This record gives sequence, C-alpha cells and structure tokens, in this order.
Amino acid sequence: MASSLEYKGWPVKKEIKMAKDSSAKVLAEITLTAENKVLTTAEAENKYLIVTTGHATNAIIAPCIEGMNFILINQDTVNNAIIKVSGLTGVTISPSTNDKVYCNGTDYVLVSNLNEVNYV
Repeated sequence: MASSLEYKGWPVKKEIKMAKDSSAKVLAEITLTAENKVLTTAEAENKYLIVTTGHATNAIIAPCIEGMNFILINQDTVNNAIIKVSGLTGVTISPSTNDKVYCNGTDYVLVSNLNEVNYV
C-alpha cells in the first residue's frame, strides 16, 4: 500500500524505513549518457542513487558485495537506468520509477521482500 511519504517528490512505500538522521547518503545527478558510471568505494556508501539521465545500455556498475543495497531513483522520463555488477545483466529501472535493489552475491536484483534487506 502506498503512503503519503515522499523523498524528493518520489512516493515512498511505508515499508521503507528512511534514515532516522541525515546519515543516509545520496548520490545525485548520475548521468549515463556517455558511458557507464562505475561507483567508487565512497560513492558505493550512498543508499540513494539518483539518475537524472538514463541510457539504453550504459549502466551504474556497482561492487559485487552480497547484501549491498540501494534505492535507485530514475528521474529520466524517457530512458531506463540500469545497475549491475560489471559484465552481468543487473536490474533495469523504468523511466520515472524508483526501486529497491540489492546484490545477491552475484549481481543486482530487485528486492521482493523488504524484510530481507536493511536500508538504514
């Protein structure tokens, strides 16, 4: 069931626990127009990844660390946003959509049961 909670204008389901303080980091303005975006170690510490410009094939390349998780917010109204481990398929997030993803030890997948992953 959707709630009235919002994060930067995006609806947030009640099951998602937002950080109790400002420690939840946001990596904003990711653009995938020219090439893949390989997350640095510091960037991978962010919980929220905001894609402003998606792409049909370029992706966010995230570390393969089992349990690593993100809320991916795709603000592009036309193009997909993809997050994956290098060389694999990953998850495609549709335009104007936000989804929760986590690494299952091999690649990034959508979270189907929020109780399995701690977001804060």
